[in-house]
Amino acid sequence: MKLRKLFFGFTVFIVLALVTFIPASITSANSAKPPDLTVIVDLAPGDLKLFLREKDESIDNAVEMTKSRTAWETYFKLYYWSSSVYSRSGSVLVVNTGGRSFECALPESVTGSYYSVVKLNIASEDISDGNSPARVWLLISLRVLLTLVIEGLVFFAFGYRKKASWICFVIINLLTQGWLNKMICGGPNYTYQAEMTLIFIEPVIFIAEMIFFTFVLAVIIKEQRVGKALAYAFLANLASLFLGGVMLSVLPI
Repeated sequence: MKLRKLFFGFTVFIVLALVTFIPASITSANSAKPPDLTVIVDLAPGDLKLFLREKDESIDNAVEMTKSRTAWETYFKLYYWSSSVYSRSGSVLVVNTGGRSFECALPESVTGSYYSVVKLNIASEDISDGNSPARVWLLISLRVLLTLVIEGLVFFAFGYRKKASWICFVIINLLTQGWLNKMICGGPNYTYQAEMTLIFIEPVIFIAEMIFFTFVLAVIIKEQRVGKALAYAFLANLASLFLGGVMLSVLPI
């Protein structure tokens, strides 16, 4: 009876969370069109400005890109649809910082596509893929590590000390959180998609981890009771859900 009440309460919680957050996210996702071009700069100097101009046009006709920042990444964005200047290929990125200026030609794949993301290296004065595998795995590793720390503190607070229990904890979190964060890290143009992914996938992970941890910790390893294993899984994933929302707002995507 107690287990049935716990699962019923959990189901009600998930349904209420979905009803509360999904409509707001859908509204946000439909409220703004992603930029057609985003330039990422790591640890950008404060005076950095980026402009875009056509290859054969003068600097006077260049359009300044809008600037924003998340953690160590600075984003410069341009909406092609708001400017008829960049309807042709051969656009040039103009970089101004520290009293110097240089130009980088955008790749043809960028000028002819939508929602492109590139990365500017000021030191080498070149442009590369903005959502490279190295960037994706760095962000995934950082998010998973933070999640392991938070859930690990909850795990320890619930009295789990056996080596087998901690091995189980690490393996299941690496699998579930690694998968979740791989789905989220789509690049700075996909913030709303990341929010929707978190809302839809986190409940699945919530249920899967509750079942797995309860079975392994209480039935196989037998370090704690079933009720305590369920309570841990619920509270740890609740903390992880809120942490995920915070990370979406303070860390790059």
